[in-house]
Amino acid sequence: MKKNNKLPIVYLVIIIGVIIWSIITPRSYLVWFLESMPVLIGLSVLTFTYKKFRLSNFTYTWIFIAFIIMLIGGHYNYSEVPLFTWLKQKMSLSRNHYDRVGHVINGITTSVLFKEVLWRRGVIRRKGWLYFIIFLMCLGVSATYEIIEFLVAFSVRGKADPFLGMQGDEWDSQWDMLIAFSGVILSNIFFGIKYIDTDYR
Repeated sequence: MKKNNKLPIVYLVIIIGVIIWSIITPRSYLVWFLESMPVLIGLSVLTFTYKKFRLSNFTYTWIFIAFIIMLIGGHYNYSEVPLFTWLKQKMSLSRNHYDRVGHVINGITTSVLFKEVLWRRGVIRRKGWLYFIIFLMCLGVSATYEIIEFLVAFSVRGKADPFLGMQGDEWDSQWDMLIAFSGVILSNIFFGIKYIDTDYR
């Protein structure tokens, strides 16, 4: 194993540890399941495809950050993460902004992931079209997640209110998509193709 191949393994071990921590007495097991399901699915896919399509350490790092954020949100509920509740009180904010941070990171992560897969697979070879397609794909992912939230909340009738995390904001879904989109823009401004490692192709 190459020395730099060890980083994803380190991330995997840490993620498993955080999963174990997060499932111990969460605020709600239903909310934990709903919030952590993308992590469990994503981790399974990444593990299964690791040998066939090894991503760059840069991409794995952003995925790792996004997974940690989701697991913490699943444990505490996004609207009740202690540090951001403290910041809300200290700075007289209107809401706990942990979910906003999560959506920015998810926008960056999906953008980085799609960029690497599309570029390395040769699906799109012109950078202008690449960035345009990534914008559309990431917006699609964000919108799909909001629709899933709606369907879950509708099916369980109020039991998943903490999963929605609206905190009294009727425009919460629209804000979530806009903030995720800002993450995509930031990613495409600062993280170009050069950040994709080629050591593992």
